[in-house]
Amino acid sequence: MHCILIVLLFLLITLSIVSGGNKEPFIENLNVYKNCKKIVREKRRNIETFSKNKLDDVKYKVRRFIRQSGL
Repeated sequence: MHCILIVLLFLLITLSIVSGGNKEPFIENLNVYKNCKKIVREKRRNIETFSKNKLDDVKYKVRRFIRQSGL
């Protein structure tokens, strides 16, 4: 019983030392991840808007061609 408590105490101390040094890189990585997701979302929105505008432009040109040619 005492042996298990000593091992658990040792593990807790080890984990507290190890995790204490890794908090900043984790937070930094989390911020990088959030920034990347934000950039991807913005780029996707820009691409969708550009694609929609391009499609609308093609539709307009086709309709204008049909009107002008009398088809």
